[in-house]
Amino acid sequence: MARIIKYYDDVTDDFVTSAHQDIRIPDDYQWEHSGWWWQARRVVVTALARVAGWFILHVGWHVRWVNRAALRNAGKGGYFLYANHTQPVGDPFLMLAAGQSRGFAAVVSGANLGIPFLGRILPWVGALPIPEGMHGLARFNHAVRTQIDAGRYVAIFPEAHVWPYYTGIRPFSTAAFHYPVATQAPVYTMTVTYQHRRWGRHPRMTVFIDGPLRPNATLSRKQQQVQLADMVARQMRQRSAESTYTYITYQRRD
Repeated sequence: MARIIKYYDDVTDDFVTSAHQDIRIPDDYQWEHSGWWWQARRVVVTALARVAGWFILHVGWHVRWVNRAALRNAGKGGYFLYANHTQPVGDPFLMLAAGQSRGFAAVVSGANLGIPFLGRILPWVGALPIPEGMHGLARFNHAVRTQIDAGRYVAIFPEAHVWPYYTGIRPFSTAAFHYPVATQAPVYTMTVTYQHRRWGRHPRMTVFIDGPLRPNATLSRKQQQVQLADMVARQMRQRSAESTYTYITYQRRD
């Protein structure tokens, strides 16, 4: 039975905000860095994040993975990993842990850069903040493609907004599927579900990995985006049915 009730007006409502939610991506923002110091810092910070994530997920959350081997068998090429967005802190660690030792990047909202302390180091781990408007879009798209070409995986939260402990799958824009269509890289899904546990403050977390998913290459790019969005949504909805415990109930405001 739910312990908390939250009310919303639209599925795009924000329930988690940062101190500098309205931060803007500067016009000269650099998504790609070739300097040795930047690369060394990224390796060190990512390694530390993996260690911290292991303790948070396994000691604190007791996360259970299902079918993570699908990512281990993905080959050397890059891929995209789409996930539901239900934990403001846990989700980045889950995404980082999903691919284990493989190189990682994540398409994120620019608001993430406004998170105190963490916002400054997120780019070192692989965060790629989405530019506002058309300015910088070409450089951003190039950065995403570079990650895929390097054999890394790129994480995307198509729901965009965090709804803590939400057990459904909210609608998402087909625009979030431009990247795999443009790069012809495979897509996997990561669906976080919640179950009751006898002790502890929070429910148990089971994470399902599925894929690869590929659209029909004979369709137009726009049609492929629509088809891929539908495939991902159906897969994630199927897995979300594994949630058996509601910690927070979300109700549309009358």
